[in-house]
Amino acid sequence: MSADRGLDSLMLRSVAPTAAPTSEPIFLHSSFRTGSTWLWQKMRASPSTTAYYEIFHEVLETLTASQAKQIDFTQWDSRHPVSSPYFLEFLPFLKSEGGISGFSRSMAYETFLPVGGPDADLSPAEISYVDRLVSAASSNKKIPLLSCTRSLGRSRALRRAFGGRTVFLHRNLFHQWASYCGQAEGGNPFFLETIRATVTGASDNPYLRSLADWFDIKNPSLPPEDVFQVFVLLHLYLYSIAFDAADLLVDFTAIARDRHLRQIVEFELSQIARHDIDLSDIHQTFEINNFVVESPRAMRDTIEQFAKLIPADTVSPKGVAFVDQAKNMALMEWERHEFFNRKSRSVWTHRIAAIDGQLSAQFTRGDALQSEVERLTLQYSNLSNVHLAEHTAHTEALAVLSRERDSLAERLSASDTARGLHYAANAEALRRVINERNACAAQTETLEAALHQVSVLHAEAVKRLTDQQSALVVQLEASEAARMKLEASMNALSAEAKDLRDELFNARQKWLHRLVSGVPRLRLLSRLYRRFDEVNEAPD
Repeated sequence: MSADRGLDSLMLRSVAPTAAPTSEPIFLHSSFRTGSTWLWQKMRASPSTTAYYEIFHEVLETLTASQAKQIDFTQWDSRHPVSSPYFLEFLPFLKSEGGISGFSRSMAYETFLPVGGPDADLSPAEISYVDRLVSAASSNKKIPLLSCTRSLGRSRALRRAFGGRTVFLHRNLFHQWASYCGQAEGGNPFFLETIRATVTGASDNPYLRSLADWFDIKNPSLPPEDVFQVFVLLHLYLYSIAFDAADLLVDFTAIARDRHLRQIVEFELSQIARHDIDLSDIHQTFEINNFVVESPRAMRDTIEQFAKLIPADTVSPKGVAFVDQAKNMALMEWERHEFFNRKSRSVWTHRIAAIDGQLSAQFTRGDALQSEVERLTLQYSNLSNVHLAEHTAHTEALAVLSRERDSLAERLSASDTARGLHYAANAEALRRVINERNACAAQTETLEAALHQVSVLHAEAVKRLTDQQSALVVQLEASEAARMKLEASMNALSAEAKDLRDELFNARQKWLHRLVSGVPRLRLLSRLYRRFDEVNEAPD
């Protein structure tokens, strides 16, 4: 491993061959989009650590349990590895009204750099807040692991206040910038906005104030090439602070390329975390650069000159060399990017210009079509007025028809009501007729039974008469001899018998007639019986 590569990627200062005591914290300092969440999760996997994520994140001021449960690798296109929610370890410090006990939003950017400069101490509030986290993990016999992307400027102050081990993770600044731009292109400008927030939040820092004034950092329309220069110079300044506070420097870009270097870093991290750390899944990507400059040399020189203004009185020579190499590596990657993309960008620029010309022609045609549309719209408006008048008349006629319909509906409703009453009356009359019919049927059955009984009695009477007649015939035969003697009497008797038969026939007819008329049959039969008795009692 070359001396330059060693200076850029790994700096071992006081890491002991054995693990740090359990009570001493581990600080993982980095900037945004440097692989910090990936490395934090690697160390979080150690059973010996309690890993606090982004200890100065502004969201901690209002964080609730339900929000903490949702903040994980799925919340946005972070490209973070799969893991449990990031702020799970903060649950013991949640206040009932929300927020982490002891944390203030001002800690995110307003005290990104300690008041008084990078060698000043933390504020009492910061010391109290961090001490709560460290003490809670230590009392649970765990190594406190505190990571943050807002702690580079106060890394020295944190080391002085809490000691422990400090890991400084960084990445080639141009690759990091490309990740910022990729996120912004995907609709997430947060990381670009942190540049302005960090610089303006440290308004009492002379160097950062000079950057803000020179590049007009508060201008919302700041050209992207100027934002890039502020980004590089801000990070070089923060690196000059963090370098001398670090026990272990980890260059994400270098260990992704160099297997041997990665193994060294794995060994050192394993010693610190008291757990085997495997970084073999590391991979680097490059997203996009969002600016093109007319004079790359002028921009490079501006960065070079501003880098010379970084205060070096409290930075070690190795720190100065590290910052210079970080600058050179970033500019070299940018120049390589320009070398490989300048021609293709030119080609695409011409193609885009041609497409813009076509679009311009289309826009011109579109303007003509728009004029035609406006003309047709006016014509349509005039026709619409005519149609509106007709529509109004139709609406009024429809209203009249609607009123007539409503009147007919009311009349129909009344008719339905009357018809219902009529139906009810008819139903009642029908019920009465049915009852009367049933009564007549019962009477008819009674009469039929009576007629049947009369028929039986009539048959019995006829039989008796027949029997009596037969007896008379026998008597007549017995009296045949005397018949001659009494011929005159017999003739008279015969005449009388004839009359009797006629009378019997007539009587039977009358009896039938009276039976139909309802005259009792017994009276008729009594007369018949008396008459027969008279005939039988007459002298021979």
